[in-house]
Amino acid sequence: MKKTITRKKRFVIIFANFFCLLYAGSNFAQDTLLASGSTWKYLDDGSDQNTAWYATGFNDAAWAEGASELGYGDGDEATTISYGGSATAKFICSYFRKTITVANPSLYADYTLNIVRDDGIVVYVNGVEAYRDNMPAGTITYTTGAATALSAPAENAWNTTTLPGTTFSAGTNEIAVEIHQSGPTSSDLSFNFELLGNLAAGIKKYSSVENFSMKVYPNSFSERSTIEYTTPVSGKVQLEVYDITGKKVMSVVNAMELAGPHKLDIARTSNLSPGFYFVKLGINELQLSQKISILNN
Repeated sequence: MKKTITRKKRFVIIFANFFCLLYAGSNFAQDTLLASGSTWKYLDDGSDQNTAWYATGFNDAAWAEGASELGYGDGDEATTISYGGSATAKFICSYFRKTITVANPSLYADYTLNIVRDDGIVVYVNGVEAYRDNMPAGTITYTTGAATALSAPAENAWNTTTLPGTTFSAGTNEIAVEIHQSGPTSSDLSFNFELLGNLAAGIKKYSSVENFSMKVYPNSFSERSTIEYTTPVSGKVQLEVYDITGKKVMSVVNAMELAGPHKLDIARTSNLSPGFYFVKLGINELQLSQKISILNN
């Protein structure tokens, strides 16, 4: 039976500056960097990709894309991939790629990798092998068979390993995975992947709206205003201005930022005519809004 990872979440709703903030939090000292069930690029044509396919900057635009679990033969796949034209001469190797962003790796002591693999797996991060399981030692090619043929429950089980804190770099990271069958008549293939960042000692994961705030002053202005905001975690920050119809009229911030206080000035632009607007701040599952008004000069 397939094991499913679930996490209990709690929701806290507060009202601030005319609008509400919704936050789903957990006291567990981990960040989910890549959730199980995520979408992956994949190549299932039985070709020999040699080593270029797991290098950084590899162009996988022509590869297919689908949600995990990926595979065939079990009936529980979110995406069914091809094994070729013959049930007795199935492709030995299938390739998968995924790009993720790690804003601040210094937050994490190490990483927990949870995988479903049937049969064998090799994982590369930024062009370097990070993990292999149920595969022989030495050089791996597209015809290398897995060490053993897996059957239930092992073929559907989540397997856990720890990756060192130096595995990922700040910013964009490329993950490449190859799944190998034990032989050409293997009945099924399974692949799923989850990556968790384990927070270092002294790093707090907030489970409330603590240290998440925004202030716009003056909130009625004709030329210029100041925005101060504090984020409790590192991540991609989006700070935007919307008109009263819900149309976005200005993007102020759209970038990865570290947790903590931030301050910037915004100047009125030609597309901001006098009237009411909303400044919206978002990071991960956190959102805040504040109403402002633009005055005549």
